[in-house]
Amino acid sequence: MGCGFSSPQGDAQGSSENTRNGGNQKVEQPAQQKVAKLGKKGDQKGVRYDFTDIANTVPAEDDIGDEELFEFSLEELPPYSEKDKKKPQNDVKVNKSKEIILKTVLEAHKMHIYGINGAFSVLGERHIHVWIDASYLLSRDSKIAIQLQAACHLQLGQAMESDMTFFFTSYPNLLSEKLSKGEQKLLHQLIRVWETPSWSKAEEMVNRNEILSRHFKLRSWMNETKNFQVQEKDGEVQHAGQSEDEASKMSPDEKHTILLAHVRNLMLPHWHGWHQRDFAGLSDLTMLWKQARLAALRQRKSLNSICVMYLREIGLYLRLREQKQAYPLTCFPLIGSMLQSGEVDTIKDHQQVNNENLRKRLTNQPPPKKPIWHLGGTPSPAVETVEDEIDPTERRDLPFQITGIVDIEKMSDDGVKGFDDIDNAFSGKDDINDIKKYMRTKYLKFFFSAQTFFLYYNAHNKAVDEVELSQDDMYGDLPLTTDADGKILIPHVTDFMKILGRDVADWVKPKSKIQVVDYSNLDVEDVTIPGLADQ
Repeated sequence: MGCGFSSPQGDAQGSSENTRNGGNQKVEQPAQQKVAKLGKKGDQKGVRYDFTDIANTVPAEDDIGDEELFEFSLEELPPYSEKDKKKPQNDVKVNKSKEIILKTVLEAHKMHIYGINGAFSVLGERHIHVWIDASYLLSRDSKIAIQLQAACHLQLGQAMESDMTFFFTSYPNLLSEKLSKGEQKLLHQLIRVWETPSWSKAEEMVNRNEILSRHFKLRSWMNETKNFQVQEKDGEVQHAGQSEDEASKMSPDEKHTILLAHVRNLMLPHWHGWHQRDFAGLSDLTMLWKQARLAALRQRKSLNSICVMYLREIGLYLRLREQKQAYPLTCFPLIGSMLQSGEVDTIKDHQQVNNENLRKRLTNQPPPKKPIWHLGGTPSPAVETVEDEIDPTERRDLPFQITGIVDIEKMSDDGVKGFDDIDNAFSGKDDINDIKKYMRTKYLKFFFSAQTFFLYYNAHNKAVDEVELSQDDMYGDLPLTTDADGKILIPHVTDFMKILGRDVADWVKPKSKIQVVDYSNLDVEDVTIPGLADQ
């Protein structure tokens, strides 16, 4: 591990309990000069920064707005281990979750390193996509950890008036304003196919549905033998067996699984989410996520949809590069599911093949006049070599970043390796994938540290991306709550605004635009699909 952050987090009186030493000794910290260190991997010197005492800046209890309640049962979480250096110092039942969250956010906000003016300035400088893993196979604790992270993203996004959009891996926004009536109908028909229980049911639906058979050409696709054969990377078709008719011998269940993946890919151009302004509060977010998990249950052959998320975001990145549009975007997938090895290969191949195709199309173009890290600039091969030699400590921002926040606590070694493979698959300007791993039990007990917030939100900065935290430095010093009722109190949006220096007088409570849609019972109005009659 490289040199990381070291920053004690104080209690309400401005001092901190040294819970990491495993003893009862109280260590006083200077109130006006707490110092933390940020270093890159292998760098023992690091970069130092100062911040003032944060206890006096947190709003007093009377000033704190109506908090949102985020409940879980502490008793159902694994108990504190005897080896856990962060166990409570006594048996007093306390709940400081709201105060600790606000202090952590303030501390991260005051961090000025590598030319970055606070951890959350990115919320006003980049577009943000938050993807929420809605797999029906998630454990209870993993769901809680993901939900808490999503709640913090929403509160921060609304406090900063960020261009932040929330997506669910199994539940597109069919009523999105970005979809025309015709596109809504197209997406709904694809959802219906995706929910079919078998190959025969899918065949019946496609054969009697003009949109599916003619617009999406699913009938001809399902009858094409090569779609059910293994293809090598060089494009040469390699049959699953020794003879050409092996693909036709594939079981209907196997063919149905392949069809589902194809249908999901057809959905991608129409897959939209919900903007932070659409949410009136955390209850809207909770309601949507519940519906998304119910939607995932309708197709149990799909263990998760993480691969779909990566394909959509990588596709967006490649289109923006080709169109030479400056669109700085950071994507936060909140993940609790593992990827299968085949899905990992699909994600890497999707980016690799399309990168090569893009370079071929742009081979004859002159070198870009814009900076090489600008999305509008596509370097020639000569420039790429120079780029690879740039000192990684220089402050260079990637215009597109996917920072996956992955719960690995109960994940198999193969599952963890799959995410590591995605993280390390590319370099230079193509290194858009970053993976941050955490343990959900520690997170639910101690929350993330301010340093972790800074790293997560600014991973697009190449110098920040070189930083690596120890497991201890990833989390806070004090438990959010030791009360058996296990309620984590999420501060109100206006409390975050005060912490972040925003004018609370400008805040207007959003009106909910969230509509829960049961896709299986949806009656989409009869809409003519342009061009369908001419096909």
